[in-house]
Amino acid sequence: MSRSTHLAGFALVASLLTPLAPVAAQTTGRFVTVAPGVRLFVHEEGRGTPVVVIHGGPGLDSRSVAPDLEPLARRHRVIYYDQRGSGRSTLSAGVTADVMVRDLEALRQRLGLASVTLLGHSWGAGLAALYAAAHPTRVDRLVLVSSMPLRAITLDVMEHNLLSRLTADENGRLRGVVRARLNATTAEEDVRSCREYWAILLKAYYADPAAAARSRGQACEGPGAALASGLRVNGSVLEGLGHFDWTSKMSQLRMPTLVIHGDVDPLPVESASEWARTVPGARLLVLSNSGHAPFVEQPDQFFRAVDQFLDGQWPSEAR
Repeated sequence: MSRSTHLAGFALVASLLTPLAPVAAQTTGRFVTVAPGVRLFVHEEGRGTPVVVIHGGPGLDSRSVAPDLEPLARRHRVIYYDQRGSGRSTLSAGVTADVMVRDLEALRQRLGLASVTLLGHSWGAGLAALYAAAHPTRVDRLVLVSSMPLRAITLDVMEHNLLSRLTADENGRLRGVVRARLNATTAEEDVRSCREYWAILLKAYYADPAAAARSRGQACEGPGAALASGLRVNGSVLEGLGHFDWTSKMSQLRMPTLVIHGDVDPLPVESASEWARTVPGARLLVLSNSGHAPFVEQPDQFFRAVDQFLDGQWPSEAR
């Protein structure tokens, strides 16, 4: 089963069986044009220092993470957006990582931000780092949460770990659902197969499979056209990355960078350690009894550490 066909390479964790949580009263949503014919959906929560949150996937959207990161808005202006080709943003083919970097730079300009702090999760952490490498003077701080690896080969390790956490029956059903997702012809089939897919795989991302029920995010929020587009985005971005190795590129980053990783993440802790060793001045915070969504499984430690870092201080546990 190819990682480019089932979004499991570094897809964002989300609960599919609970409704999307209501957003805070101060939340605003709007469309921002970032290229001819391309609009990104943007919504904000809270006030204070702006923090741009970059969701995972590729091919998911901000609804998969925003409800679980709600505590960030207590002290910060949190800006979420749906990446091109997914969610409520313009659906388009041939999306690549470079295109997404350009979209983010255009978004920064349209929002009138001289510089930004970026918090990325999973694939979103990789995109945040790629943006920082392309526009280093525009990034104040980086928070890389459960980040995709520096090198493509580690994605295969993650996929092996995910599938090894499922039973033989679950692996068989997952393969069938993947085929159904790829062959879906109606919006109803898209939504149904997406929900079935995550109902099988979701638990493999957590240290405690029961913790999945605590997530309030959504990975299968319609319409079906956006879900189908998200699958295409996932494939085109991963294909464009190829056998990547970002070690040299990321060794040039100079902004403070906090790497947060769960000790039971299907992406091994060594992957996060490699980020911390490679980025000068970066520090690594490993959260115990946590998988790919530390903000769900260890929220007190996670949000305390992020708040400290955004206030200009290193969390005491970070090394």
